[in-house]
Amino acid sequence: MMRMKRCCSLLLIIGCSYTCALSIPQTNLLSTITPVATRNGREVNEVNNGENTSVRSDNDMSVIENAALSGSLNKSIDPCDDFYEFVCDGWMRKHPLTDSDAKLTQFRTDDLIITRKMRALLENRDRYFDGSHTAQLIFDMYDRCKNVDERMKVASKPIFELLAKMDRVSSLTDKLLEVKSISIFFRWFVDSDMKNATKNRIMLLPAYPDIGRPYFVLRKYGYVRRALSRYLRRVLSILVHDDIDQIFFKPLNDEVERRINSFFLLETAIAKILYYAKRHSDDNSAYYNLRSAAELQRLAPNIIWRRALWGIIPESMRGHIDLDTLLINVREPEIISKIDSLIGSVSEQALSDYLQWKVVLNREKYLDSRYRDAKIEFYHVLYGTSAAKSMWYSCVGRVLQSFPDIANRYYVKYFFDDSSRNAVRELIDNVRDAFSDLIWENTWMDTETKDAADRKVHSMLSFVGFHPKLFNRSALETKYADLYYGPSWHYADIINAFDIWNMESDFKKLLKRNDRYDLDFPAPRADAFYYAWRNHIALLPGILNGAFFNTSVPASLNYGGLGYIVGHEISHGFDNTGRQYDEYGNLHNWWDSKTQANFMERKKCFIRQYGSIVIPNTYGTHIDGRLTVGENIADNGGVRAAYRAMKRASQDDPLRYRKIKGLEEYNEDQLFFINAAYTWCAVTRPQSMLDSILNDGHSPHRYRVNVMMANQPEFLKAFSCSTTTKMVLPQTCTLW
Repeated sequence: MMRMKRCCSLLLIIGCSYTCALSIPQTNLLSTITPVATRNGREVNEVNNGENTSVRSDNDMSVIENAALSGSLNKSIDPCDDFYEFVCDGWMRKHPLTDSDAKLTQFRTDDLIITRKMRALLENRDRYFDGSHTAQLIFDMYDRCKNVDERMKVASKPIFELLAKMDRVSSLTDKLLEVKSISIFFRWFVDSDMKNATKNRIMLLPAYPDIGRPYFVLRKYGYVRRALSRYLRRVLSILVHDDIDQIFFKPLNDEVERRINSFFLLETAIAKILYYAKRHSDDNSAYYNLRSAAELQRLAPNIIWRRALWGIIPESMRGHIDLDTLLINVREPEIISKIDSLIGSVSEQALSDYLQWKVVLNREKYLDSRYRDAKIEFYHVLYGTSAAKSMWYSCVGRVLQSFPDIANRYYVKYFFDDSSRNAVRELIDNVRDAFSDLIWENTWMDTETKDAADRKVHSMLSFVGFHPKLFNRSALETKYADLYYGPSWHYADIINAFDIWNMESDFKKLLKRNDRYDLDFPAPRADAFYYAWRNHIALLPGILNGAFFNTSVPASLNYGGLGYIVGHEISHGFDNTGRQYDEYGNLHNWWDSKTQANFMERKKCFIRQYGSIVIPNTYGTHIDGRLTVGENIADNGGVRAAYRAMKRASQDDPLRYRKIKGLEEYNEDQLFFINAAYTWCAVTRPQSMLDSILNDGHSPHRYRVNVMMANQPEFLKAFSCSTTTKMVLPQTCTLW
């Protein structure tokens, strides 16, 4: 459902995630978590997710209750005029945004349930702490994170310690190495080789600004830049207050102005380089540029690259790495060169100020509440919120982000009901077969390319809920054996130690070969992904229930919910980026030239169609048809495959003719499309909407529903939409 980053990868992982920097309601749910009978030998705890789906007997006629879905529809609205409003009006009215909410979606409400469960676990150490090293890591991180008094006592000391480390060395390269876990100018990470997915390789990319590039480049967003400037002044006032000896920060107006000007000088210049750079989503081979350290030195001479490489490669690996033969994938060499030229063109003072800013802005979130409060006004301008997230929510989030495998192990052990996994696997197989049918039935592909596409879709691996390695406890303990916290460490110390350990662990993958059947699951949440570099999809545990899947409802609802999501992820393997990778996740062109040209023409239809839409209350901003085209292709192909799979699965569905209470007048086709739209019900502040349009690869929810449905003849037929209704468009688009 969304193009995602793994570490810092931009193009190789395509999937969906709805958790970035946006908060959700924080009502207390701790008391509602109660243990129930064990399932498959694991204790399971349940939280009411609000879906209230059940089957009851009513005059010998089974009626299925789904209060959340039936209560969401506004039947006074013509579904052929605004299908999203027809389906989601009730949901939106029942989910008002709190002061800390920028956006609320179906996915975020399910994520909140998971987050509260994990909070209950982390705050009940006596019950859940098992004495293991991995348990020590997550419980200690959470406890130190929530220790507000300690954070206030430590104040800005962690920032001053990092700045002092940078001051002890003179060269830019050495300064960057002193804070190597913070990406300044460039980002290092290890990922699968794009042309040989069994191998790993060092990737070098430019580091991006802290907020979206358009905010720095386009004149009309001057109000955002002014709010950012005010935020920087508030941060400086905290730093000046805490730097009693004035070692780093002095209370001089000229210095404050200089520091802020230095930040905007470099951040704006980098944003412009990135904003105007040519994108290569249709030709990922342009991102495959192997360079030696010597070649990198000629490309960007202001960094001593051999020293930089030797500094980021763990000491234990250096005997296995030959820097003379090591090849790094410089994903965007022209951008790297331009950023290097920028570095060489600014004054030493501006460069020093900027380095300090990047350290401060990276670490302030781990300090005391003054830094959180300083950001409220800026986030109000950027996202529309007027309050910070609760401390517990941020702390749970950091634990899940840092230790996704440990968190998954606890979540699956105590909270996850895996009784539906086999039914979900069957659903995946059915949607996969339906997508295969769409490949063979289309008229724009040649037979050889169809055959290759069919091999890819049937080679696509799927992981449901969790990976079996989750229960290899000894392997998990071994993985984290050399990560530890000192007894007197404060929270920022723990974060710094983790970030360095995490970076070194990432680079140790250079000596390992990749296995397609292996997968490091993200933290538990309601989400799904397609991984192009291994050609597999993953469904996280939170998406296997609630609005998305329930074994007590007909196939029409399950395929409209989870089936559509699965179809979406499968379609990502054949969107403008995913289509460039073969069944094993290797980058190479397996397309006939004429078929490829046909693909491009059909892709352009989606770019024009979505790109023509102007979003209200966003200063006349259009949906970016190019930025969102991969997601739009996946939405349209996914719903087509899921609908076809539903029609096939319904033939053997014992619940096929059961009516949904409150929705008795709708047939299975209509229920399918209703639940597909219900998946995307959301409430979004205008400021957050604008930020998403500028920086997110998804179309806004209303339009990803309405445009997608308007492209489906089966939808128009199901609701008998006449040519005069708004859902009937003059031109529609179809690819898969």
